[in-house]
Amino acid sequence: MAPNELTQELAQELLGMSPGEIKLYEGQKGVHIFKVFEKRPKSILPFEEVKRALTKKVQVEKARELCAMKMADVAYRAKKEGDLQKYAQKEGLKVYVQGPLSRTDLLQGIGKSPRVLEAAFALSPGEISSPIEEGGKVFVVQLIEKIPSKIASFEEVKKSIKERVLQLKAMEKAKQVSKEILNLWKEGKDASQLLNKYGLKMETLRPISRFEAALSLSKEIGLLMPSNPVPSEALELRGGYLAVRLSKVEEAEQLNLKEAKEALESFFKAQLLQSFLNKKMEEEKVKFNPKLLQQYGIKLEGAKSDSTPLR
Repeated sequence: MAPNELTQELAQELLGMSPGEIKLYEGQKGVHIFKVFEKRPKSILPFEEVKRALTKKVQVEKARELCAMKMADVAYRAKKEGDLQKYAQKEGLKVYVQGPLSRTDLLQGIGKSPRVLEAAFALSPGEISSPIEEGGKVFVVQLIEKIPSKIASFEEVKKSIKERVLQLKAMEKAKQVSKEILNLWKEGKDASQLLNKYGLKMETLRPISRFEAALSLSKEIGLLMPSNPVPSEALELRGGYLAVRLSKVEEAEQLNLKEAKEALESFFKAQLLQSFLNKKMEEEKVKFNPKLLQQYGIKLEGAKSDSTPLR
């Protein structure tokens, strides 16, 4: 139903329903059926739950930003030297040397990276790209040679076609098996036999909050309840699928509002500062004081003086 159909009157009716109760509602676009599975008392998220999730998010964002800064410097210095591979090896950075590629190929050692390929095809021979972020990683690309396109013979593409077909079949099979596992769990059955059949294993995760589960996995997983412990679909990951089931719910401590407010303010201040630095880095017209940035938990690698230009 459309968001504007959830009127105040309807909201009050839904709040007044009991677990297991079913109600029909005739809206602008048809009749809707509502069923309440569970009612939970209104509560405030525990401080440790919010703190842990925010800390993890800030750490990931900070690591990503520092990586972007480092790779921006790598791109700048490699462009000055004119040879990305030579400079990267000198700095101890990992280098992936690729053979001739098409726009749809998988990159050796990296996998499917459409943004990296798009950037590579936009370069001229010998040109080095700016940093490219994809899949939580940052890449810098140098184009060695451009080969005119042609219609490849079957023998030339047979191997890549076979690999692609096998990869697609494997993903489809993984999706099917994940769905079978979820269906067994939904029916309250044991999936051990199916897991053993395909050589899969089931692991128990450490207790995580709903907030953290929604951030790191999916919103649906963050909303799982004892009465509905299995999501509608498996979680698609890079190269496979993850079947998840809620095992139990533990009581959490109540949140300290003052501490939560401070944690949120600290998080958003860090985000704002990082955005500001990114903008200035792109403009390449400013110098930053490393000692001052360190007070905010940001360290500039290679800084030797109080004013080091960032490129």
